[in-house]
Amino acid sequence: GDNQKETIPVSKAKQKEAVKFLLGQIYEMPEWLNNKTLADHLGEMEDNVGELQTALTRLLTNPSMIGRIGTCAKSSNDPYTQQEFIKDVYETIWAKTIKGQSINRTDKLVQYVYIHSLLGSLDMLPAEVVKNKSSAFCLENSLNNDNQIEAIPVSAEELERQMTISTKESEVKIQSKSILYSQLTTIKSLLASRIPTSTGETRDHYKYLLYQIDKLMK
Repeated sequence: GDNQKETIPVSKAKQKEAVKFLLGQIYEMPEWLNNKTLADHLGEMEDNVGELQTALTRLLTNPSMIGRIGTCAKSSNDPYTQQEFIKDVYETIWAKTIKGQSINRTDKLVQYVYIHSLLGSLDMLPAEVVKNKSSAFCLENSLNNDNQIEAIPVSAEELERQMTISTKESEVKIQSKSILYSQLTTIKSLLASRIPTSTGETRDHYKYLLYQIDKLMK
C-alpha cells in the first residue's frame, strides 16, 4: 500500500446530525445573538446575524460541499446521498411554506439567499452580481429597489451541455449541479402553488422569488 491511513466515511447518522445542527443555528441565531447582555459587551449584533445566516445558507448549496457528500456516499455501506442531503435542507428551509404557514423575516431572508445561492452555484448570475456580494445578499436592497438580480436564462438542455463539455468538473460535481437544478424546479412548483393562497408581504415575497426563478427557467 501507500502507507496512508484508510479513509473511513462519516456515518449517515452523524452527517444528518451535523446538517440538522447547521440548519438549527440559522434559525436560532437571532435568539441568542440579539440580546441585551451580549450587546452590552460586544455591541449590536443584528447585522452580524444576517451575515452569518447568509454564510451558512450559502454553504449548504455549495457544489463542492455537496460533491464531498457524494464522494463519501460512494465509499459508504449506508450512504447519506446528495439527494437526501438536499431533501433535508429543503424540508427545513421551506417547511412553513410547504405547510402553508405564515413566515417571518428570518424565513424570508433564508429562502431568498437559498435561491440566490442556487443560481450562483449553477453559474446563472451575471458577473457584476457575483462580484458585489454585499448587495447581492441584502434582502432589503433586493426587494425594495429597482436593481433587481438578472438571472441568465438557461434551459435544462443547455445546462446539461455546459456541464458535459467541462473537463474540469468531476462526476460528483456534475451530479451536484443536476441536483441543484432539480431543486429549483421543485421550489418553482411550490411557490406557484402557494401564491394564490398567500396574502400581503408573504405573497409578494413568493411572487418575487418565483419571478427570479422564471427568468432562468424559460
